[in-house]
Amino acid sequence: MIRDIKALAHGKPIPRQYTTGPLRWMPKLPHWGQRRVVGVDLGATAIKAVALDPSHQPPRLTGFSLVPLPAAAIREGELTDPKALAPSLRKAVRQASPHTRQIALAIPAAAAISRHLRVPAGLTDRAMAGHVALALDELLHQPRHTLYTDFRVASDPATANSEVDVLLVATRRKLIDQRLALLRAAGLHGTLVDIEDHALARLHRRLPQAPASQTIGLLDAGQQSLRFSVIADEEPVHRQSQAFDDVTDAEQWIIACRRAVAVYQGSHDARPLDGLHITGGRAHSSLCETLTDSLKLAVTMLDPLTRVTPSQHVDHAALNRASNRLSTATGLALHAGDPDAHWR
Repeated sequence: MIRDIKALAHGKPIPRQYTTGPLRWMPKLPHWGQRRVVGVDLGATAIKAVALDPSHQPPRLTGFSLVPLPAAAIREGELTDPKALAPSLRKAVRQASPHTRQIALAIPAAAAISRHLRVPAGLTDRAMAGHVALALDELLHQPRHTLYTDFRVASDPATANSEVDVLLVATRRKLIDQRLALLRAAGLHGTLVDIEDHALARLHRRLPQAPASQTIGLLDAGQQSLRFSVIADEEPVHRQSQAFDDVTDAEQWIIACRRAVAVYQGSHDARPLDGLHITGGRAHSSLCETLTDSLKLAVTMLDPLTRVTPSQHVDHAALNRASNRLSTATGLALHAGDPDAHWR
């Protein structure tokens, strides 16, 4: 398996279709990677699905869906009963794209460990995999057999001198295995498993007003959780998550948003934020205005529809009403539809 340390470091390598991106060295068959794909966001209260046709530029959004979940079906990113969730997932995918079985999923950012490594430039894929494998024990104080791991070169090898920057990602096997079991129970196939804040970062990079040099905060205000990440040089550099049992007071959400930004700004390596994008079921224009006044930042809505074109067969009114909740699913579909996304 190209550039997957599990191929060398572990006895059970990840099947390549379940790594965080399609392999760069896959044969370039005609229209390979241009099939319709569905990004699925497993939220606390609903499954959100977005279907894209990447053969168009910009990609065409051909369908979407929001399907409610049973109470406590997902707790802190863990699926309490994958088989019980299968009918809801099958329904969400069928509504978004009836004939598509290729699915992109994500795990919560809080459940993933990300580390940047400096490794010698000019290594072969196998040598780089071995080099990264040696660093695992120092970086991840957990038994290797309990983890799924993946990595990619984060800097441009063509401009590197003696070293390149490598992004290493690891997560517990249980989280991935639960999602694969859910896909099997629903009769679906996994194209990739990503990380939620990476999916949002990928969506942000496609915005026309998103210079790579900016440091931007991404605030995902869901129904039962608040996720905050910071994107610098097009990569997530900070993440935090807050869970809420039952919060209906808008002021409490505003306080939580302020607290999340304050925690980041108080960290020793924080960069000044150039702006803040908000998304999620709790996101709305009045929240932007309130946060702009209190944080003294430019706060705007993260619109997942900015870089996709809705099909004429999609209910545009319903799509606009639901768009705040579709950001992660759209980012996943964009990743799955781009065969080189893993290496950008």
